[in-house]
Amino acid sequence: MVKGCVFALESEFDVFKRHYQGSFHYEDPFYISDDGSFKVIISGVGKTLAAIATHTLIEKAAPSVILNIGVAGGINSEKGRLILADKLLFYDVDVTAFGYALGQYPGQPSVFNGDAALNQTLLEVANIQDIPLSLAHVITGDQFVTDLTTIYPLLDRVKNIQAVEMEAAAIALVAHRASIPFVALKAISDVVGTDSQVDDFNLFLDSVMTPFASLVEMGFK
Repeated sequence: MVKGCVFALESEFDVFKRHYQGSFHYEDPFYISDDGSFKVIISGVGKTLAAIATHTLIEKAAPSVILNIGVAGGINSEKGRLILADKLLFYDVDVTAFGYALGQYPGQPSVFNGDAALNQTLLEVANIQDIPLSLAHVITGDQFVTDLTTIYPLLDRVKNIQAVEMEAAAIALVAHRASIPFVALKAISDVVGTDSQVDDFNLFLDSVMTPFASLVEMGFK
């Protein structure tokens, strides 16, 4: 199984590969694991760059599954919490004037789902490894959200949203269009609306990302 993975930031992947048992080498545009089964692309920040990178991953690596691993802001979630995306939505898409749901692009689903079978496998592996991983909804938009009022309309409509970030739903959309199973793992590095949010993002990125390497290695053998 070729596992394709999108990281937004080089720093996120740096944490992952430090704790990954094998090593990676670079062949533009991918970091490739020793056995060739794990191919990583660094997208850059935001929905557009994430979608472009995912398309490149599909075209050049033909993955059997696509993962997105990274940090997110917490909504009713404490720093350090590890989230496996159950459902993914856009908070900054609004074509409701034409009868679409808030967050829905015309002609696309209003909600994208993490692959149920893969999610279950990862939850089981997390339990074996004593990693506190939990299912929750993740929302995506092109803004580093520091004020919950930005996303109140979606919070009012959809329950169990516990993380906000800038790439996952866009990656899920491209994976959906290509009929490729998708999984998103998010570590809460900061809590939306707190005074220390920006500082926490930089301070806790390394520590909160650490468990994902062993989880992915065992979950996708």
